[in-house]
Amino acid sequence: MASKYERSLRNPRSRPLVGVPTFTPIDTKKVSFRCAAVVDATMSGETKILWMPHAGCVNDVDAFRVVNGTVSVGTNRTNSPFTASRIGDSLRARLVSARMTVCGVSAENDGIIVAGASLIEDASQYTIADIVSRIREKHLAVGRTVQDMVHLNYVPRDADEREAFVDDVNEGVFGGARTITSTAYPARHVVAWKGQGVSQQLQVTIDCNWELIGDDVKNIRETTTPALVRPVRQSTLNDAFVSPLSVAKGGGRRIDDSAFAPRRRFVDTPGEM
Repeated sequence: MASKYERSLRNPRSRPLVGVPTFTPIDTKKVSFRCAAVVDATMSGETKILWMPHAGCVNDVDAFRVVNGTVSVGTNRTNSPFTASRIGDSLRARLVSARMTVCGVSAENDGIIVAGASLIEDASQYTIADIVSRIREKHLAVGRTVQDMVHLNYVPRDADEREAFVDDVNEGVFGGARTITSTAYPARHVVAWKGQGVSQQLQVTIDCNWELIGDDVKNIRETTTPALVRPVRQSTLNDAFVSPLSVAKGGGRRIDDSAFAPRRRFVDTPGEM
C-alpha cells in the first residue's frame, strides 16, 4: 500500500489519487488542484519563486510568490473551489503530494536556476549563494535555463507532518512564524534564477494532491485511506532534481499551453491505495 503513496510523492502530476497511509484507516475525499503561470524575471539581480505547498488547498491565498519579478500570464493561485475562510471544522485538508516545476520560456536567454528545500527554517530570504551553501545536496538542484527544468517535490519531514490534517492553510509548513501577509511569505521551498544581463520568462506549474474531510466535501465520493503496513522510505526521496528540457528544432521553445488547461480532479471511483 505504501509504495503507491511513495509513487505519488515522486510524481504528483501523473499518479492516481491516493491517501496517506495511517495507523488507522479513515474515509477521506481525494482531490487534485493545480496552477500555472509565466513569470517575468528581472534583468538584474535574482528572481525568486517561493512555494508553500499547504497554501494550495484554497484559491484566495498565493500558492507561490515571486520576488523581483511579476506574474504576466496565468495565476499563482490554484483552481481549488475552496476559500481560506472555509478551512476549519467543516473542511480540513491533508497534503498527500505536490510538485513545483520551473523552466525558462526563451531558449536563447541563459541563466542559472537553483531549487532547494530547507528542512529547518524559512528560506524566503535565501540568495542563490545561500541556497547552494546552506541546503544539503539531497534537497538541492542546479541547472541552466537553456537546457534544464528544475523540480521541487513536497516531502513531509516526519510522521506528524505526513499524517496531520490542517485547519489553517499556514499550518504544517515548519515551526515558528508562518503567517502569510502582504510582505511576508515564509516558505522553506525556493527557486532562484539569475540571468547573464538579459531578461527571461519562467514557466511555473504546481500540482498538488489532497485528502479532505468535513461536511463541506460530502458531495465528493468517499474512499478509504489505507492503514500503514510498512514505513515509507523517505530516505530514498529527493526534494529537488533537474531534468532535461526539450528544445524545438531551430532553438525555439513555446510556452506549454497544456499547463494552463483546467485540471481539477475529484475522485469518482474508489481510488487506488
